[in-house]
Amino acid sequence: MRLSAKDYAKAFVAATVDATRDEVRARAEALSALLRVRRQTGLTAAIVAEAERLQADRDSVAVTVTSEVALSSSEKKKLFESMGVDPGAVRLEERVVVGIGSGAKVQIGDRVVDATVSARLEALRKAFVG
Repeated sequence: MRLSAKDYAKAFVAATVDATRDEVRARAEALSALLRVRRQTGLTAAIVAEAERLQADRDSVAVTVTSEVALSSSEKKKLFESMGVDPGAVRLEERVVVGIGSGAKVQIGDRVVDATVSARLEALRKAFVG
């Protein structure tokens, strides 16, 4: 079975999560030897690129913002400042949903803050109706 560059990178990153520098070097040498044996050395650049991408994803915060219009640069900056995070450490996914009303719904990991007008109106309805 031939593995893809993504498969090798995923295994390498998983195997080096808590490794020391010497352990990472040893695992890289073992991977290099394996690629030579399997005659897949052509995958080396793709493996390195994918491993770097995976590591960057591990070091960043995933944030999803849902709003009726796309956020401006200044709105993104304010959002990151309010979260207390470096914009470079955020993987931002923006979702534009027509009809959601003003405001935004922000998801950071498992935590969701829904500050849309539709959510506020629903909360009011529940408060009055019970």
